[in-house]
Amino acid sequence: MNTLRIKQVDACTLKPFTGNPAGVVIDGNGLNSEQMQKIANEMNVSETVFALKPTNEEEADLKIRWFTPSQEVDLCGHATIALFHALAEEGEFGL
Repeated sequence: MNTLRIKQVDACTLKPFTGNPAGVVIDGNGLNSEQMQKIANEMNVSETVFALKPTNEEEADLKIRWFTPSQEVDLCGHATIALFHALAEEGEFGL
């Protein structure tokens, strides 16, 4: 069985258990769309965000996909904020 680290991040707040929660998968590489959808359904928050290797590394640092519990969506602001907060916590920006 593979292990996958998933975070739940409260975006747009400084206080735990407030704000807008999002599921965050920092390394979604190797997951297919069906697996991402199942994870988002299991997280059962409004959106879950997946960070992936970019399609073209010369044009982007990462690829992002967003899922609700029932479908993939084109964009989610608070989940994007949650992802970059989680990446910063992991030291991805040298902070």
